[in-house]
Order: sequence, then structure tokens, then C-alpha cells
Amino acid sequence: MKNHAIRSTIRVLLFVVDRAPPGFLFRVGSLSGRLAHRVFGGARKHACRRIAASLPGADAETTTRACFENAGKNLALSLLLRRPGVRAADYVALPDASRGVLDRALAGGRGAIVVSAHIGPFEMIPALLVESGFSPSIVVRESYDPKLDRVADAHRRGRGVDVIHRGHEHAALRVVRALRGGRPVGILPDVGGRGVAATAARFLGRSVAFPASVERLATRVACPIVVGTLASTLGKSSHVPFELRFELLDEGLEASGRSVTQCVADAVTRAILRTPEHWLWMAPPHLAIADDSSNSLFSGVLPSSELGPA
Repeated sequence: MKNHAIRSTIRVLLFVVDRAPPGFLFRVGSLSGRLAHRVFGGARKHACRRIAASLPGADAETTTRACFENAGKNLALSLLLRRPGVRAADYVALPDASRGVLDRALAGGRGAIVVSAHIGPFEMIPALLVESGFSPSIVVRESYDPKLDRVADAHRRGRGVDVIHRGHEHAALRVVRALRGGRPVGILPDVGGRGVAATAARFLGRSVAFPASVERLATRVACPIVVGTLASTLGKSSHVPFELRFELLDEGLEASGRSVTQCVADAVTRAILRTPEHWLWMAPPHLAIADDSSNSLFSGVLPSSELGPA
């Protein structure tokens, strides 16, 4: 009964949201973010502490406030994807140089792992790739209520995005098939969570148990790794608020002497610090570990990965 009530409430809210003028929707999103900043004191303090530790010299309180407000705005932007007439390209640009990076990564026919992050309206990324002629798959965490997955995935699948729930028994097989079919597969490892295999890495200045799924996939399928994240275009002569930037990660990877997971963590850190006011600092962090405890992680600090059992 509780789940039914939640689903019914969500459907009513989406009915209203789908019919609201975009300008009004953006104002409501901004107001919701500001309200959350005031109401959720624990999340506000948590975000402020993380920002102060990761951005020395920055005004942590101002960035925290902007982070909450932008979270509401970016949610409003993402909700527009439910409208068939809205194009992701109206809000996110794909520069020729970035497109060239993804084209080169996919040219070998082995697909590409696209590592992204919860920066800006990140739901726009796969939709933009479809509009640009690609056929992306994305790995997402499923809801506790399977019937909610259909609601959450409607705008993705409606735009031609292949959705893979990481807890599904055939998730690993679907990911490998997508890569061997020459498709880009999106993974977001930047927010902490339970049930993922991890290994030691430095992330945002801390030693943490960082998801190892990208390294495992790249080793198994021998495919390139691309980091694709959004960056704000504020201050640039652009007609859209964000641009999608791609970086081919495996160029010079062996010469760097770092693990694949560490290179992924470094690349995601750079993307977050480039646009800190649009990342979800209030989200649960990765498990913090002692700098000398890396060996213990390989025996399964976290029990399963996005490929299935660890």
C-alpha cells in the first residue's frame, strides 16, 4: 500500500510537471533547491565540510548554497526530457573536438566505456548522444520498487537509450554485448553506494574505496575508456548552459604507472573541480579507508559490482 501511494503521488506530480511552462518549472526547481538547503541541515553541513576539504580557499558556504540551488535547477532541466518535443541539444552542446574523441574511441569496433559524473543535468548526456547519431547504453541502479523503474526509465527508453539495471542477473551479459556491438556504455562511479566492488584510490583528496567496475570491464572486453562529463558554459559566448566534454583515458595510461581505477578517479575529480557548484556534494560519500589498507579491499570490502557478484 505504501509503494502504491508513492507511485500514485509521483505520477500525479509528473502529470503536473509535464504540463508546466519551462520557465515556471525552472523557478520551482531553483526554489526547491534553496528550500532544501534551509531544511536539510545535516546534508548542508555534510556538503559544506566536503567542499571545504576539497576546495581550499573557496567559500564553502556560498558553493554549498549554489550546489543545492543548482541541483533543483538541473532536476527541472532533466524533467524536460519527458517531453518529446524537447531536444537535449537545446541545453547541452557537443563540441566537434569532443565528438571526435568519442568517434575515435568507437572506431575500433569494441565499444567504449563512458565514465560520467552527477554534474549538471547529467540525464541529458545519453539523450544528446542519441540525437548525435550514437546508440548508448547506460548502467543505472534499480529502484527498491521495480514498478518505479518503469516510471524512472520512461524518458530514457523513449529517446532510444538502452537502460541496464546493474542488479539484474543478466546485467553483465548485456553490458558486454553492448560493448562488443560497438556501442558506448555509460557508468557513473562518482557517488558512494553499497553493493559495488571497490579498490583503493585517491578521490577528491581522500583515500576511498572507489568502484572498480570500469577497470574490470576494460580488462574483460579490452575496450577504450572515455570520460564524458558536463561543464558549465557560464561566461562563454554560448547559447546553451552546458557542454559535453570527452577525454580518452587510455592514452598514455601504461606510462603513467597508475591503476585504471586511479586514473578514472583522477579524471572524475578534475571534472568535479572544474564545475564544483553543479556536483552533488550532499550525496553519500565513498567509504573512506586508511592509506595503508588497500590490500584488504581486493577481498571484497563491498560485495558486488555493476557486473554482478564480486
